Amino acid sequence: MKAESIPIQEFLGQIEARGIRLRVEGEVVKVGWPEKKQDPEIRQILVERKPEILVALSHSLGRLTDAEREAYEQYIEIMVSPKFNLPMKQAEREAMQLVLQAKRSFQARQTLKMEK
Repeated sequence: MKAESIPIQEFLGQIEARGIRLRVEGEVVKVGWPEKKQDPEIRQILVERKPEILVALSHSLGRLTDAEREAYEQYIEIMVSPKFNLPMKQAEREAMQLVLQAKRSFQARQTLKMEK
């Protein structure tokens, strides 16, 4: 399977058709393998494309707000610019970490406000 060259939604559809189920818990992608038989090739692709998978699953599940998606895309644009020149995969990973960190910080502040 040459998943690195296909759009992430198509890849996710292909593995879902094979009975592989994904779910997101925070920044972790949990994998449900059919009959507990892991495919090493798919596992490697899941590791390599984790940032894209997190974004795709977050978008499809509505876990990121429009503002968070926009911030994610802006972070990537900045990180791959000539000023920082990060590889796309690293930029995606770091952008997702920044967005999730901001989201956790916001949620913590909201919780503190509710406790007062």
